[in-house]
Amino acid sequence: MLQAGTGSWRGRSASYSFQWKRCDRGGGKCDAVSGATGSFYPVGTEDVGHTLRVSVTAHNKYGSTTVASSPKRIGSPTTIGPPAKGGSASFEGSARKMEKLYSVGAANQGQAPRLWTCLCFNNNSMSLVSDSRYGKAYKVAVGPGDRNPWNTAAPASNAAGQVSKRRDNDLGKWDWYAIAVRVDAWADLATQWADIISVGYQTSAGDQVRLGLTNNNGHLYFEVSQNSGYANNPNGYATGSVHYTQPILPVTFGQWREFVVGIKWATDNTGAVQVYSRAPGGSWSKAFEKLNEPTYLYGTTSYGTFAQNGSNWPTVLDKLGLYYGYADKSKTTFPVETVYESGLTRSSDLATAQSTLG
Repeated sequence: MLQAGTGSWRGRSASYSFQWKRCDRGGGKCDAVSGATGSFYPVGTEDVGHTLRVSVTAHNKYGSTTVASSPKRIGSPTTIGPPAKGGSASFEGSARKMEKLYSVGAANQGQAPRLWTCLCFNNNSMSLVSDSRYGKAYKVAVGPGDRNPWNTAAPASNAAGQVSKRRDNDLGKWDWYAIAVRVDAWADLATQWADIISVGYQTSAGDQVRLGLTNNNGHLYFEVSQNSGYANNPNGYATGSVHYTQPILPVTFGQWREFVVGIKWATDNTGAVQVYSRAPGGSWSKAFEKLNEPTYLYGTTSYGTFAQNGSNWPTVLDKLGLYYGYADKSKTTFPVETVYESGLTRSSDLATAQSTLG
Protein backbone atom coordinates (compact mmCIF):
# COMPACT_ATOMS: atom_id res chain seq x y z
CA MET A 1 0.00 0.00 0.00
CA LEU A 2 1.38 3.39 -1.00
CA GLN A 3 0.15 6.58 0.65
CA ALA A 4 0.36 10.11 -0.75
CA GLY A 5 1.39 12.87 1.63
CA THR A 6 -0.17 16.33 1.86
CA GLY A 7 0.82 19.58 3.51
CA SER A 8 -0.35 23.17 3.12
CA TRP A 9 -0.33 25.63 0.25
CA ARG A 10 0.64 29.27 0.79
CA GLY A 11 0.31 28.57 4.50
CA ARG A 12 -3.42 28.04 4.20
CA SER A 13 -5.42 24.90 4.80
CA ALA A 14 -6.34 23.08 1.62
CA SER A 15 -8.40 20.21 0.32
CA TYR A 16 -6.68 17.63 -1.86
CA SER A 17 -7.41 15.42 -4.83
CA PHE A 18 -5.21 12.61 -6.07
CA GLN A 19 -4.46 10.79 -9.33
CA TRP A 20 -2.19 7.74 -9.41
CA LYS A 21 -0.32 6.88 -12.61
CA ARG A 22 1.44 3.70 -13.71
CA CYS A 23 4.64 4.49 -15.61
CA ASP A 24 7.26 2.60 -17.58
CA ARG A 25 10.44 1.43 -15.85
CA GLY A 26 12.13 4.82 -16.07
CA GLY A 27 9.08 6.75 -14.93
CA GLY A 28 8.69 8.44 -18.30
CA LYS A 29 5.50 7.40 -20.12
CA CYS A 30 2.66 7.36 -17.58
CA ASP A 31 -0.99 6.43 -17.83
CA ALA A 32 -3.63 7.28 -15.24
CA VAL A 33 -4.87 4.30 -13.24
CA SER A 34 -8.63 4.20 -13.62
CA GLY A 35 -10.43 4.71 -10.32
CA ALA A 36 -7.22 5.32 -8.33
CA THR A 37 -8.16 8.76 -7.01
CA GLY A 38 -7.72 8.33 -3.26
CA SER A 39 -4.73 9.11 -1.03
CA PHE A 40 -3.95 5.36 -0.78
CA TYR A 41 -3.01 3.02 -3.61
CA PRO A 42 -3.17 -0.81 -3.11
CA VAL A 43 -0.18 -2.18 -5.03
CA GLY A 44 -1.05 -5.25 -7.11
CA THR A 45 0.65 -7.76 -9.38
CA GLU A 46 -0.13 -5.59 -12.42
CA ASP A 47 2.23 -2.94 -10.99
CA VAL A 48 5.30 -5.19 -10.76
CA GLY A 49 8.09 -3.93 -13.05
CA HIS A 50 6.52 -0.49 -13.38
CA THR A 51 6.87 2.71 -11.42
CA LEU A 52 4.06 4.59 -9.74
CA ARG A 53 3.65 8.28 -9.19
CA VAL A 54 0.85 10.35 -7.73
CA SER A 55 -0.24 13.86 -8.62
CA VAL A 56 -1.62 15.76 -5.65
CA THR A 57 -3.73 18.85 -6.33
CA ALA A 58 -4.28 21.30 -3.49
CA HIS A 59 -7.33 23.55 -3.55
CA ASN A 60 -7.98 26.62 -1.38
CA LYS A 61 -9.15 30.21 -1.78
CA TYR A 62 -6.07 31.06 -3.87
CA GLY A 63 -7.00 28.53 -6.53
CA SER A 64 -5.26 25.21 -7.07
CA THR A 65 -1.80 23.82 -7.68
CA THR A 66 -0.59 20.34 -8.62
CA VAL A 67 2.58 18.58 -7.54
CA ALA A 68 3.69 15.19 -8.91
CA SER A 69 5.69 12.80 -6.75
CA SER A 70 8.95 11.11 -7.71
CA PRO A 71 8.28 7.70 -9.24
CA LYS A 72 8.33 4.69 -6.91
CA ARG A 73 9.79 1.52 -8.46
CA ILE A 74 7.72 -1.63 -7.75
CA GLY A 75 9.76 -4.80 -7.40
CA SER A 76 6.92 -6.94 -6.08
CA PRO A 77 3.76 -6.24 -4.07
CA THR A 78 5.39 -7.57 -0.91
CA THR A 79 8.29 -5.11 -0.96
CA ILE A 80 6.07 -2.13 -0.20
CA GLY A 81 6.14 -1.00 3.43
CA PRO A 82 3.33 -1.70 5.89
CA PRO A 83 -0.04 0.00 5.49
CA ALA A 84 -1.23 2.81 7.69
CA LYS A 85 -0.65 2.31 11.44
CA GLY A 86 1.26 -0.92 10.94
CA GLY A 87 -1.73 -3.06 10.03
CA SER A 88 -2.05 -5.59 7.25
CA ALA A 89 -4.67 -6.71 4.78
CA SER A 90 -4.92 -10.48 5.13
CA PHE A 91 -7.37 -10.87 2.21
CA GLU A 92 -7.91 -8.65 -0.82
CA GLY A 93 -11.06 -9.61 -2.66
CA SER A 94 -11.62 -6.30 -4.45
CA ALA A 95 -13.13 -6.44 -7.94
CA ARG A 96 -10.19 -4.41 -9.27
CA LYS A 97 -7.98 -7.42 -8.53
CA MET A 98 -10.05 -9.67 -10.80
CA GLU A 99 -9.39 -10.12 -14.50
CA LYS A 100 -11.96 -12.86 -15.09
CA LEU A 101 -15.03 -14.16 -13.27
CA TYR A 102 -17.80 -16.39 -14.60
CA SER A 103 -20.00 -19.31 -13.61
CA VAL A 104 -22.88 -20.88 -15.48
CA GLY A 105 -22.93 -23.92 -13.19
CA ALA A 106 -20.71 -26.18 -11.12
CA ALA A 107 -19.05 -27.68 -14.21
CA ASN A 108 -18.42 -24.44 -16.11
CA GLN A 109 -16.85 -21.61 -14.11
CA GLY A 110 -13.58 -19.75 -13.73
CA GLN A 111 -11.73 -16.87 -12.13
CA ALA A 112 -8.38 -15.15 -12.51
CA PRO A 113 -6.58 -14.72 -10.23
CA ARG A 114 -7.91 -17.44 -7.89
CA LEU A 115 -9.05 -15.23 -5.03
CA TRP A 116 -12.20 -17.07 -4.02
CA THR A 117 -12.60 -20.56 -2.58
CA CYS A 118 -16.10 -20.96 -4.03
CA LEU A 119 -17.82 -19.39 -7.02
CA CYS A 120 -21.23 -20.04 -5.51
CA PHE A 121 -23.40 -18.75 -8.34
CA ASN A 122 -24.81 -19.85 -11.68
CA ASN A 123 -26.25 -18.09 -14.75
CA ASN A 124 -23.33 -15.60 -14.52
CA SER A 125 -25.30 -13.73 -11.86
CA MET A 126 -21.99 -12.15 -10.73
CA SER A 127 -19.84 -10.29 -13.24
CA LEU A 128 -17.13 -7.61 -13.45
CA VAL A 129 -17.96 -4.08 -14.60
CA SER A 130 -15.90 -0.90 -14.86
CA ASP A 131 -16.38 1.76 -12.21
CA SER A 132 -15.04 5.31 -12.11
CA ARG A 133 -14.24 5.25 -8.39
CA TYR A 134 -13.07 1.71 -7.66
CA GLY A 135 -11.73 0.77 -11.09
CA LYS A 136 -13.99 -2.28 -11.20
CA ALA A 137 -17.02 -3.53 -9.31
CA TYR A 138 -18.92 -6.76 -8.94
CA LYS A 139 -22.34 -6.52 -10.53
CA VAL A 140 -24.63 -8.97 -8.74
CA ALA A 141 -27.93 -9.46 -10.57
CA VAL A 142 -29.96 -12.22 -8.93
CA GLY A 143 -33.44 -13.56 -9.61
CA PRO A 144 -35.47 -16.77 -9.87
CA GLY A 145 -33.31 -19.78 -10.76
CA ASP A 146 -30.11 -18.10 -9.56
CA ARG A 147 -28.58 -20.13 -6.76
CA ASN A 148 -25.52 -21.77 -5.32
CA PRO A 149 -24.96 -24.67 -7.76
CA TRP A 150 -23.96 -26.89 -4.82
CA ASN A 151 -27.14 -26.12 -2.85
CA THR A 152 -29.84 -27.62 -5.03
CA ALA A 153 -32.12 -28.09 -2.01
CA ALA A 154 -32.62 -24.33 -1.52
CA PRO A 155 -36.28 -23.33 -1.89
CA ALA A 156 -37.36 -21.70 -5.13
CA SER A 157 -38.43 -18.65 -3.09
CA ASN A 158 -34.71 -17.90 -2.49
CA ALA A 159 -32.21 -16.48 -4.97
CA ALA A 160 -28.43 -16.43 -4.56
CA GLY A 161 -25.29 -15.21 -6.27
CA GLN A 162 -22.22 -15.26 -4.03
CA VAL A 163 -18.49 -15.91 -3.81
CA SER A 164 -16.86 -17.12 -0.60
CA LYS A 165 -13.42 -17.39 0.99
CA ARG A 166 -12.55 -20.09 3.54
CA ARG A 167 -10.27 -18.97 6.39
CA ASP A 168 -9.18 -19.88 9.93
CA ASN A 169 -11.82 -19.13 12.58
CA ASP A 170 -9.61 -16.45 14.23
CA LEU A 171 -11.10 -17.07 17.69
CA GLY A 172 -9.96 -14.33 20.08
CA LYS A 173 -8.89 -11.98 17.25
CA TRP A 174 -10.29 -8.91 15.51
CA ASP A 175 -11.06 -8.92 11.77
CA TRP A 176 -12.01 -5.75 9.91
CA TYR A 177 -13.97 -6.09 6.66
CA ALA A 178 -14.34 -3.32 4.08
CA ILE A 179 -16.90 -3.08 1.29
CA ALA A 180 -18.63 -0.40 -0.78
CA VAL A 181 -22.20 -1.03 -1.95
CA ARG A 182 -24.41 0.72 -4.50
CA VAL A 183 -28.10 -0.07 -4.96
CA ASP A 184 -29.75 1.71 -7.88
CA ALA A 185 -33.25 0.34 -7.22
CA TRP A 186 -35.03 -2.39 -5.27
CA ALA A 187 -38.13 -3.76 -6.93
CA ASP A 188 -39.81 -5.87 -4.25
CA LEU A 189 -39.76 -4.83 -0.59
CA ALA A 190 -41.61 -8.03 0.29
CA THR A 191 -38.23 -9.78 0.46
CA GLN A 192 -37.84 -11.09 4.00
CA TRP A 193 -34.04 -10.83 4.06
CA ALA A 194 -31.15 -9.97 1.74
CA ASP A 195 -27.49 -10.70 2.53
CA ILE A 196 -24.68 -8.56 1.11
CA ILE A 197 -21.88 -10.06 3.20
CA SER A 198 -21.97 -12.93 5.67
CA VAL A 199 -18.70 -13.29 7.57
CA GLY A 200 -17.47 -15.96 9.95
CA TYR A 201 -20.15 -18.33 8.62
CA GLN A 202 -19.82 -21.66 10.42
CA THR A 203 -22.13 -23.53 8.02
CA SER A 204 -24.72 -23.57 10.79
CA ALA A 205 -28.09 -21.98 11.41
CA GLY A 206 -28.37 -18.50 9.95
CA ASP A 207 -25.55 -16.03 9.47
CA GLN A 208 -23.23 -15.46 12.40
CA VAL A 209 -22.61 -11.79 11.45
CA ARG A 210 -24.00 -10.19 8.32
CA LEU A 211 -24.56 -6.89 6.55
CA GLY A 212 -27.71 -6.88 4.50
CA LEU A 213 -30.76 -5.02 3.25
CA THR A 214 -34.20 -4.81 4.83
CA ASN A 215 -37.59 -3.14 4.49
CA ASN A 216 -37.82 -0.59 7.29
CA ASN A 217 -41.32 0.96 7.30
CA GLY A 218 -41.52 0.98 3.52
CA HIS A 219 -37.93 2.15 2.94
CA LEU A 220 -34.86 0.09 2.01
CA TYR A 221 -32.23 0.15 4.76
CA PHE A 222 -28.84 -1.38 5.35
CA GLU A 223 -28.99 -3.68 8.37
CA VAL A 224 -26.75 -5.72 10.66
CA SER A 225 -27.78 -9.08 12.07
CA GLN A 226 -26.31 -11.88 14.17
CA ASN A 227 -27.03 -15.43 15.20
CA SER A 228 -24.36 -16.33 17.74
CA GLY A 229 -23.76 -17.49 21.28
CA TYR A 230 -25.23 -20.63 22.85
CA ALA A 231 -27.71 -22.58 20.75
CA ASN A 232 -29.36 -25.86 21.66
CA ASN A 233 -31.85 -27.09 19.08
CA PRO A 234 -30.82 -30.25 17.24
CA ASN A 235 -34.04 -30.50 15.22
CA GLY A 236 -34.79 -27.05 13.78
CA TYR A 237 -33.39 -23.56 13.45
CA ALA A 238 -30.87 -23.10 16.26
CA THR A 239 -31.34 -19.58 17.58
CA GLY A 240 -28.30 -18.39 19.50
CA SER A 241 -28.32 -16.40 22.72
CA VAL A 242 -27.44 -13.33 20.59
CA HIS A 243 -30.02 -13.05 17.82
CA TYR A 244 -31.18 -9.78 16.26
CA THR A 245 -31.59 -7.74 13.08
CA GLN A 246 -30.97 -4.00 13.29
CA PRO A 247 -31.53 -1.40 10.52
CA ILE A 248 -28.64 1.10 10.62
CA LEU A 249 -28.75 3.41 7.58
CA PRO A 250 -31.22 4.21 4.79
CA VAL A 251 -30.18 3.30 1.26
CA THR A 252 -29.68 6.26 -1.06
CA PHE A 253 -30.38 4.82 -4.48
CA GLY A 254 -27.70 5.33 -7.12
CA GLN A 255 -24.98 6.30 -4.61
CA TRP A 256 -22.09 4.30 -3.21
CA ARG A 257 -21.94 3.71 0.54
CA GLU A 258 -18.73 2.44 2.18
CA PHE A 259 -18.66 0.19 5.25
CA VAL A 260 -16.04 -1.24 7.56
CA VAL A 261 -17.31 -4.03 9.81
CA GLY A 262 -15.04 -4.92 12.74
CA ILE A 263 -15.62 -8.15 14.65
CA LYS A 264 -13.87 -9.58 17.72
CA TRP A 265 -14.46 -13.30 17.26
CA ALA A 266 -15.49 -15.10 20.44
CA THR A 267 -17.86 -17.74 21.82
CA ASP A 268 -17.95 -15.95 25.18
CA ASN A 269 -18.70 -12.36 26.23
CA THR A 270 -15.36 -10.97 25.01
CA GLY A 271 -16.70 -10.55 21.47
CA ALA A 272 -17.83 -7.33 19.78
CA VAL A 273 -19.23 -5.90 16.52
CA GLN A 274 -18.57 -2.39 15.23
CA VAL A 275 -19.73 -0.85 11.95
CA TYR A 276 -18.28 2.34 10.45
CA SER A 277 -19.68 4.00 7.35
CA ARG A 278 -19.24 6.97 5.05
CA ALA A 279 -20.13 8.34 1.65
CA PRO A 280 -17.03 7.91 -0.57
CA GLY A 281 -14.51 10.64 0.17
CA GLY A 282 -16.40 11.79 3.27
CA SER A 283 -15.73 11.31 6.96
CA TRP A 284 -16.11 7.98 8.70
CA SER A 285 -18.62 7.67 11.52
CA LYS A 286 -19.66 4.79 13.74
CA ALA A 287 -23.05 3.46 12.60
CA PHE A 288 -23.43 0.55 15.02
CA GLU A 289 -21.77 -1.09 17.99
CA LYS A 290 -22.45 -4.14 20.16
CA LEU A 291 -19.92 -5.02 22.88
CA ASN A 292 -19.31 -7.83 25.38
CA GLU A 293 -21.09 -10.61 23.50
CA PRO A 294 -20.33 -13.85 21.66
CA THR A 295 -19.97 -13.52 17.90
CA TYR A 296 -19.73 -17.21 17.02
CA LEU A 297 -22.34 -19.92 17.59
CA TYR A 298 -21.73 -22.97 19.79
CA GLY A 299 -23.85 -25.87 20.99
CA THR A 300 -25.89 -28.61 19.30
CA THR A 301 -27.79 -27.74 16.13
CA SER A 302 -29.39 -29.61 13.25
CA TYR A 303 -26.10 -29.00 11.41
CA GLY A 304 -24.07 -30.72 14.14
CA THR A 305 -22.41 -29.78 17.42
CA PHE A 306 -20.07 -26.78 17.51
CA ALA A 307 -17.54 -26.91 20.33
CA GLN A 308 -17.19 -23.69 22.29
CA ASN A 309 -13.38 -23.79 21.91
CA GLY A 310 -13.63 -24.07 18.12
CA SER A 311 -11.79 -27.41 18.02
CA ASN A 312 -14.16 -29.15 15.61
CA TRP A 313 -14.76 -26.17 13.28
CA PRO A 314 -11.27 -24.72 12.65
CA THR A 315 -12.33 -22.86 9.49
CA VAL A 316 -15.26 -20.65 8.48
CA LEU A 317 -16.48 -18.81 5.37
CA ASP A 318 -16.63 -15.13 4.45
CA LYS A 319 -19.26 -14.57 1.74
CA LEU A 320 -19.90 -11.68 -0.67
CA GLY A 321 -22.68 -11.09 -3.17
CA LEU A 322 -26.46 -11.13 -2.88
CA TYR A 323 -28.63 -13.82 -1.30
CA TYR A 324 -32.28 -13.07 -0.59
CA GLY A 325 -35.55 -14.81 0.06
CA TYR A 326 -39.22 -14.57 0.95
CA ALA A 327 -41.21 -15.70 3.97
CA ASP A 328 -43.81 -17.07 1.56
CA LYS A 329 -42.07 -20.26 0.37
CA SER A 330 -44.60 -20.70 -2.45
CA LYS A 331 -43.42 -17.46 -4.07
CA THR A 332 -41.40 -18.34 -7.17
CA THR A 333 -42.17 -15.34 -9.39
CA PHE A 334 -40.29 -12.21 -8.39
CA PRO A 335 -38.05 -9.61 -10.05
CA VAL A 336 -34.29 -9.68 -10.54
CA GLU A 337 -32.62 -7.55 -7.85
CA THR A 338 -29.22 -5.94 -8.56
CA VAL A 339 -26.48 -4.53 -6.36
CA TYR A 340 -22.94 -3.33 -7.13
CA GLU A 341 -20.08 -4.09 -4.75
CA SER A 342 -16.45 -2.99 -4.65
CA GLY A 343 -15.45 -6.38 -3.24
CA LEU A 344 -14.49 -7.59 0.21
CA THR A 345 -11.22 -7.06 2.08
CA ARG A 346 -10.20 -8.37 5.51
CA SER A 347 -7.62 -6.48 7.56
CA SER A 348 -6.09 -6.56 11.04
CA ASP A 349 -7.15 -3.04 12.07
CA LEU A 350 -9.67 -0.31 11.32
CA ALA A 351 -7.30 2.13 9.60
CA THR A 352 -6.00 -0.49 7.17
CA ALA A 353 -9.52 -1.65 6.33
CA GLN A 354 -10.56 1.94 5.59
CA SER A 355 -7.50 2.45 3.41
CA THR A 356 -8.41 -0.48 1.15
CA LEU A 357 -11.36 1.59 -0.09
CA GLY A 358 -9.13 4.52 -1.04
